[in-house]
Amino acid sequence: MAGQTLIATVAGILSRFFVEKAFSAASKDLGNKIISDVKSVYIERLARLDWMDDSVKVLAAKKVNNIVQKVGYPVAVSHGECLGSARG
Repeated sequence: MAGQTLIATVAGILSRFFVEKAFSAASKDLGNKIISDVKSVYIERLARLDWMDDSVKVLAAKKVNNIVQKVGYPVAVSHGECLGSARG
């Protein structure tokens, strides 16, 4: 059990250093903005479809809004939460 905890802690610490070096917060923000923009345009285009019933358009828009965006790295890595758990 202690070995697994150590591995998870070291992996978290290494993840944070990798993120800081390879993937900036600005890159993550840009990726999130692009995905948000695509979702918005998709919903706008759904509303203009004449072959789709309004009730189906509403359901489709809800599905788009329920898409969870995961760009780059978890927030815990960027805020150093993995380091906090390592310090005890």
